[in-house]
Amino acid sequence: MRIIVKGTVFTGLGEGAYYLSQSNYIKQIQEKLGFTPYPGTLNIKIDRTEGINILKQLKSLKQIRLDPFFDGKRFYVGVTCYKAKINDSIFGAVIRADKTYYDESVLEIIAPIYLRSFFNIKDGDQITVEIFDSE
Repeated sequence: MRIIVKGTVFTGLGEGAYYLSQSNYIKQIQEKLGFTPYPGTLNIKIDRTEGINILKQLKSLKQIRLDPFFDGKRFYVGVTCYKAKINDSIFGAVIRADKTYYDESVLEIIAPIYLRSFFNIKDGDQITVEIFDSE
């Protein structure tokens, strides 16, 4: 099964860079997704009703879990990941943290490269994300 999503790029809260710089998350992404993540997420906005439907559809895909951890100072939540292909060319993942400020209308995307630069995209631009089962 494949899910195709079109959304509008927007600047998020800026927390993705912090979390994707944590060695435990990096190690799990390398082991479970097969790439070292660029330290930040690309956020896209979709219609909220469409987002609710997509989250339901995602339940039928294989989930890849990043386990929660404690680094001695603070607790970091688990993250559910789904393999994805961005703009039909770059492989990455759609992620959903167990605790997030975003509602169903936002998808967060990680990849091994800085997607904004690679695709020359800015806030308000449209991108396509294909979410699929991992092999």
